[in-house]
Amino acid sequence: MQFLLNPSHGVPYHLATEKCINVKHLDRKIHKCKQCNFLAYKKCTLTKNINSIHFGIKNHKCSHCDYRVSLRSTINIHIAAVRLGLKNHKCSQCDYRPATKRLLKLHTESVHLGLKKYKCTHCDYKANRKINVIAHVNSVHLNIKGFNCSHCDYLTSSRRYLTMHINREHICIKEQKSSQCDYKSATTTELKIHMNSKHLGIKNYKCSHCHYAAYHKSVLMKYLNSVHLKIKNFKCSYCGYQVSRKSLVTQHVKNVHLLIKDFKCNQCDYRTNTKSALTTHINAKHLGIKITNVATVIMLHITSLFL
Repeated sequence: MQFLLNPSHGVPYHLATEKCINVKHLDRKIHKCKQCNFLAYKKCTLTKNINSIHFGIKNHKCSHCDYRVSLRSTINIHIAAVRLGLKNHKCSQCDYRPATKRLLKLHTESVHLGLKKYKCTHCDYKANRKINVIAHVNSVHLNIKGFNCSHCDYLTSSRRYLTMHINREHICIKEQKSSQCDYKSATTTELKIHMNSKHLGIKNYKCSHCHYAAYHKSVLMKYLNSVHLKIKNFKCSYCGYQVSRKSLVTQHVKNVHLLIKDFKCNQCDYRTNTKSALTTHINAKHLGIKITNVATVIMLHITSLFL
């Protein structure tokens, strides 16, 4: 018996149709990963998933940069999108343009529909991509952080998060801009958080001890640990100063020991080490807005650290 070949895959049509029915319609995925909930129709697909996700084996490297992946086809997509700028799929609800239909679907489900199909088995964390849940488990629950920044001591469980960190903190690449103010971010996620918290006032996570509300659960937990539980795990290497967040130690060292003041007033020579202090200065000195309640000033400063 002779079968026609599928010109795009080089396999008989009846086999390609059988695979499509089993995977797309009957959801027959008989090969299960022993380390996570991943299911595959073919054993070779399972092997690729294990090598890429769990062992970090990425044999295919971009010839233009350091980007590495486990599938050769992904390299072609990367080159087309990043090097050639070919992003043929456009979101119908915003200006987002991805290189693949799959990325467009993920974007629509996550950003516009709020769908997060994958859930952490240890906590309430949810994500729209399974790889994000795996990275979350490795980072938060297993404390596995295999990617370290070459510019500072930042550690993460995801190469994507490392790239975002470098772009945001060291290269200062911030291409996502707010439509209502001058705020810029390195990712669409950060921009969405900014828009929800600053402009739309969406802060669904409320503190059970006071009136504080946050836009994200992790921000609320940091606030609780710092303000109410007084958990201070981070200590200054120069003195006995201890706080609940590593960023506050870094800020303390810059301000007290290194005397670095990054924030400068654009109307006078005033310089400070925090954005909140600069805002207070501009309001008081240049706009005539004065807060006479000292407790209110302190609370505004503390609250701004978690925004």
